Amino acid sequence: MTKRLAACQIFLVMVFLFTAAFAAAAAAEDEGASMRVEADDYNLDAATGVATGTGNVKIVYQGLVLEADSLTVNLKTKDVEAAGNVFLYSLEEPGIEIAKGHDFYWKGQSVKGNFNTRRFQVGASRGKLDEWYTVSKTGDFDPNGDVILTRVGVSTCEYLIDGHAHYRIEAKEVRYNSQTERFTAKHAVYKIGDVPVFYWPWIAWDTTNTSAGGIRFQAGHNSDWGAFLLMSRKWRINDLLQTEVDVDLMSQRGVGLGNETRLDTDRSASTLRLYYLADQDPPENDIEDGMNRRFDVESQRYRVHLSHMSEWVKGLTLRGNVDVLSDIDMLEEWFSDDFRTVRQPTSFADLRYEHELFTMSLTAKFRVNDFYTVSEKLPELRLDTPRRQVFGLPVYHQSETSLAFLRMNMRDFDVDNAVEAAFLAVRLPTYAGFFNDRNAYETFRFDTAHMVYAPFSLADVQIVPRGGVRLTYYDKTSARDVTDDELRLMFSFDDPDVTVPANNAVFYDDDGGSAWRFAGELGLEVSTKFTGVWENAENDLLDIDGLRHIVQPYLNYTYISDPNEERESLMYFDEIDRLREENFVRLGVNQRLQTRAGEKGAQRIRTLASWENYLDTHLGPAEARSRAGDFGSRLSFNPRDEMSFWGTALASMRTGRVRWFELGATLGRKDVLAFHLSWLARDDEQPLPLYSFGSTLDDVSGANMTSVDLGNSHLLKLGVDFRINDLTSGSAYYVYDVREGELERQVYQINRDLHCWTGSIYASEKDDDFTVGVALQLKAFPGVRISSGL
Repeated sequence: MTKRLAACQIFLVMVFLFTAAFAAAAAAEDEGASMRVEADDYNLDAATGVATGTGNVKIVYQGLVLEADSLTVNLKTKDVEAAGNVFLYSLEEPGIEIAKGHDFYWKGQSVKGNFNTRRFQVGASRGKLDEWYTVSKTGDFDPNGDVILTRVGVSTCEYLIDGHAHYRIEAKEVRYNSQTERFTAKHAVYKIGDVPVFYWPWIAWDTTNTSAGGIRFQAGHNSDWGAFLLMSRKWRINDLLQTEVDVDLMSQRGVGLGNETRLDTDRSASTLRLYYLADQDPPENDIEDGMNRRFDVESQRYRVHLSHMSEWVKGLTLRGNVDVLSDIDMLEEWFSDDFRTVRQPTSFADLRYEHELFTMSLTAKFRVNDFYTVSEKLPELRLDTPRRQVFGLPVYHQSETSLAFLRMNMRDFDVDNAVEAAFLAVRLPTYAGFFNDRNAYETFRFDTAHMVYAPFSLADVQIVPRGGVRLTYYDKTSARDVTDDELRLMFSFDDPDVTVPANNAVFYDDDGGSAWRFAGELGLEVSTKFTGVWENAENDLLDIDGLRHIVQPYLNYTYISDPNEERESLMYFDEIDRLREENFVRLGVNQRLQTRAGEKGAQRIRTLASWENYLDTHLGPAEARSRAGDFGSRLSFNPRDEMSFWGTALASMRTGRVRWFELGATLGRKDVLAFHLSWLARDDEQPLPLYSFGSTLDDVSGANMTSVDLGNSHLLKLGVDFRINDLTSGSAYYVYDVREGELERQVYQINRDLHCWTGSIYASEKDDDFTVGVALQLKAFPGVRISSGL
């Protein structure tokens, strides 16, 4: 009985205490208009609405949470003061103004503010705003979502909180706005570890575009540059504008300064690239002082590149590009990525209107660098109409028409013309005036071509007869004929690397008067398609789920009449000007092997392999041609992501020589182990490209009348990517010159995950130019790649 009475007494006491606590909490919640306050020791003055608490204090109000050792809060006005292990953070609930929708927290020893106005002042603190960690002396959080921190360090590396950040930005003041998600900093010093790297008086970046906040460091030694340190900082000015500043320090070359600024709107995109270097060791000939190839040495090196594209109204676009360089080696030496894509940049402006019935354009192509040869259009007006049915008949019409003032503006060499003319007079007895008029030739050209097609089918065979004419007017022609070989020699003279010509050369004059040229084309395309399907074919290794084989044999016959005006007297600007009589047939076959890919219900067709072969046969007499033409072949085989093969071949059936041969393969996964192999063999036989203005002819070589003679080449290439462990990977790359019997290029690189950074060490050798270096890339900015330039 006594035990039961004691138990009842304990139960009643617990109920009383629980009820009192519940009533106090309920009163606090009611009084605080949904503000919830928790504490080990909690007191509330009901008259004033002031509550105090100590021990495990926690306030939750409209998505904000404040934790501390002790606090005083007015539940009516929502004023609060807290001290001791203060932790202020966001629950990311609707209605939050501070760091809305993003990770936010702040830790310190004291805070004072108001939950209604959302304004807080803090002392020394640690915090997180979006992807950025902060350590500051003071902080101010205002109602507009602005965070103002003073004597602050910021980093995307969380080790900053513990004082061991791999990198950081230290600034006098940092401002962050949660609505625009944008940082600005005054008097910022970039540091790697505790080492200052560079200083900016003001910087800004946008957290929604991490690629615009990129930081890059690259250091090492190069045989040509000496010791170098390359640094850049990219940031976003606003939603439309971003810019990058580059500082390159090189012991043998000097200091290079660069900038790239991009402006992107809904209807336009513009880029301005600037670079300047007072070169202490510019490229120079080994034989003649003060000359680089056949130009004067330039120590003031620079590039100004402006590109623009805008759509004024639907279908009407303006595109433009201007690329001003200090010298002929500037692009190759300092912008190697651009040089690999375009060896000679083009400056132009193009206004184009595209309609479903026609395309009209006004184009100006001009020379801004006198060390380049440019086929200028000053300007060209062009009208193209696509293939369209005529009055509902089974006949289709297609045309292209242009009016252009054309000028072939040859490069201006800086060699002493009188000295070189005297030297070459012995070699050029047929034309002593070589140096007087070789710099340019020009004409006005009107050109129009019209083709008519009458397609029909016989069973499964598609037949497309065609016929058309090309009419061209030149207001100037040359009285001196220039053959194909002489034309190539003309451009070999223009090669800045050719200092002593091997043969006599002939150049155009403008004494031939005007001329109209007419040529007609007749042709026939015949094609069909055969398909074989194996629904149940499966192979896990080749990732095969069913097979479909498509074979499309075709025949393309082309006859172009002998033009009434010989091409040798017409000044050359493009293939239109070298029109000749043609009478050939191309036999070819396209093959595709397809399979299914993806899960059932969401499957797609994947091309497993493709292979095209063609053979040209000439049916009538043609200058410099035999009846046997070229054989071309192009193959690709991609059974799965870890395995791909490709090949290209071009052989002259006239000589039996393989003019171009390439084979390549990629095996494995780059993130584990992958091999890249290729074999290239090429001879110096001059191409004889075929031409048709009524049909498309594939050419695996891509050559034209004045293609640069690349000479004999026989190269083997091997690349290896490998994974060492979870944090470390590497790569190696080799190019072996079989003809010379030497290793032409070798590259080695090791990449390491350094928590906040990705680091690389690399070494390379090419043409006796040796480079070794270190590169660092911020992992917080995946859109920015710190490349070793290899």
